[in-house]
Order: sequence, then structure tokens, then C-alpha cells
Amino acid sequence: MENYERLGDIVSYLQKKQRATTKELSNQFGVTEQTIRNDLSFLEKEARIIRVHGGAKITENETKFDDRLTENVEEKRRLGKYAATLVEEDDIVFLDGGTSILYLIECLPQDIHIKIITASLPIADKCTILDNAEIYCLGGMLNKKTKEMYGPKALEDISNLIANKAFIGISGFSLENQFTENNVLSLEVKRKILPTVSQSIIIADSKKENKIGIQRAFSFDEIDILITGTEVSKKFVEKANKSLKVMTI
Repeated sequence: MENYERLGDIVSYLQKKQRATTKELSNQFGVTEQTIRNDLSFLEKEARIIRVHGGAKITENETKFDDRLTENVEEKRRLGKYAATLVEEDDIVFLDGGTSILYLIECLPQDIHIKIITASLPIADKCTILDNAEIYCLGGMLNKKTKEMYGPKALEDISNLIANKAFIGISGFSLENQFTENNVLSLEVKRKILPTVSQSIIIADSKKENKIGIQRAFSFDEIDILITGTEVSKKFVEKANKSLKVMTI
């Protein structure tokens, strides 16, 4: 297992357990306790965890959904408006919990016939403005910050559903690390739906360029379209376009 991948898995494990000892983590990931101590030191410097005697506990890094509503609003409106043009009659779409998705929903025809799958409570609520949409909400535990469902029940629910398009948000993107995510619990749900779709679309405002989440989420090859702002660097667009379609709006 690559070190970067293990770091993300440690954070995911701590998010579920809240805290764990160094010995427990050593057994869980099959590495020495010294390796775990080194990993925890790195994660503490990155403000992902808090070291405690004999182990570590989680510190939450997800931004609250309501706080994200006020960030880069005009660009998110543009991205959402363009994303809405990719939704067609009778589509089955997975909508992630990103705030740009709210603007996508606002720009859809009110009478469009579509089926919507989501783990996000605010997204599900927003979809009620669509008269002919069928809305499928995943069960599970509620992340109070992001207002998304996660855990075994959410994963079970998503495993039994199929979509033809997925609109996904991420924490950051870069040429080196591609798409990364801080909320590793919601990432599990996104990864489950991706193999079922014929078109995967990431919506991420340009301020997320070169921001790095704790875990690699997706490679460029796994995603069909990235919708982002015009302020993204030309170098990124040129190189990323070799693997996926980058739309700057």
C-alpha cells in the first residue's frame, strides 16, 4: 500500500472509530508501530488528527455545508448552469452534496422527468422544486457538517442503484494528485456509484486547483468531464485535457 493511500485510510478509520491506539492502527494496516507514529506525525502537522497518549483521535476537516454556500458564489452559479445542460429527459442522475449542485438543480426545467439519487439532505430538499422528478435518498448515518449520509447502510443502498450520469464534487484537483477529497466517508459512496454510470462529471470551482485533500479520490482517466472556472491555469487545462474533457466556464 502506498504511503499516501495509507494516510487516507488512517483518517477514514479514525473518522469511523473517533480514536485508536498506535498498536491498533499497526495491526489494522499491517505496518510497524514506528511507521504508524510517523504517519500520525504527518497527519497532525496537516491538522487531520490530534495525537493523544498512545494513539490519535480524529479532527474534522470538512467545511460546513452552510459555510460553503457563501464561497465563490458567482462562479458556482455559472458551473451549475452549464452542468444543467448535460441533464436530459429520463436520465437517472447521482447528485453529490456539493454546493454547486444546488445551482444545477435551479437551472433544470421544472417539469423535467428524471430520477435523482443523492446522499445529501440539502440536495434532496432542493430537488423538490422539480415537479416530475423522482428522488431517491440514501439511508445511513448523518454527517452533521456536510449534511450527507454515510456508512454501511448508505453503501448498501447505493450498491443496489444504477445511474447513467453522476455529478460529483471534490476537495481539490492538481496535475500531480489529480482529484482528491477530505471527506473520506462520502468518498466511499461516490466510488460505489461511479462504475454504473456512462458519464461521470466533476464540478469544482477554480479555487480548488492545487488544493490537496487527504485521500486520492479519482484519477483523470476515471472521469469524463471536469467543469471548472476560467481562472484555472492553462497548464492544467492543456495537460488534463489529454485524459478527460475540461470545460472552463
